[in-house]
Amino acid sequence: MSTEDKLYRDLQIHLDDHTIGFPATDSGSDIRLLKQIFPEEQAKVAILLTYNYEPLEKIHERASKEGISIEELERVLDETVKRGVIGFRKKDGIKQYRNIPYIVGMLEAVIHTPTKEFLSAHREYLKDGLFWKSFLSTKIPQMRTIPIEKSITLERHVGTYDEINDIIKITDAIPITIPKIVKKERVLFVFNPIIAVLKELLNFIILFRMK
Repeated sequence: MSTEDKLYRDLQIHLDDHTIGFPATDSGSDIRLLKQIFPEEQAKVAILLTYNYEPLEKIHERASKEGISIEELERVLDETVKRGVIGFRKKDGIKQYRNIPYIVGMLEAVIHTPTKEFLSAHREYLKDGLFWKSFLSTKIPQMRTIPIEKSITLERHVGTYDEINDIIKITDAIPITIPKIVKKERVLFVFNPIIAVLKELLNFIILFRMK
């Protein structure tokens, strides 16, 4: 195993140790995916993080063992934050960093500027099925009900046919933004429902205006 591959294997093991893991695959798609998400320099600091927010000084206690200065650590962490693949917040004016899951987390950051290599690795990684098994088997849900001791009235407002009719009549163009990943990889199953809805919407608008 090369030094580079060992780095990404160590990162995979580190991420897999969290609540929502990042399991290894026989196909090697896990390593190929991590290489697309983290450049080597950023992979080295991602290993130093946990799922808990921590200040720079505490992270540097681990980084110093690797010979990384606190200034260098801050620079790389901030560059990684800009790419959205690690968590960041300021608390009482102090920077704090942490790891985030692949879904929901890293994927949503990388999705805006996907490469062919990323799409290929992502598709194969999900196809392997081990990530979904880890994702669905965790006993800690990513979304949960929080009691606020206050009654909330549920109101659903569904537009009527006449309201939609009026909107279309007064609108010259209806802009629809499609993520780049959809344009580049239409077979990616995550977005198939979105594509289907957009097609139906466009068909409706076209037929309506032909009347």
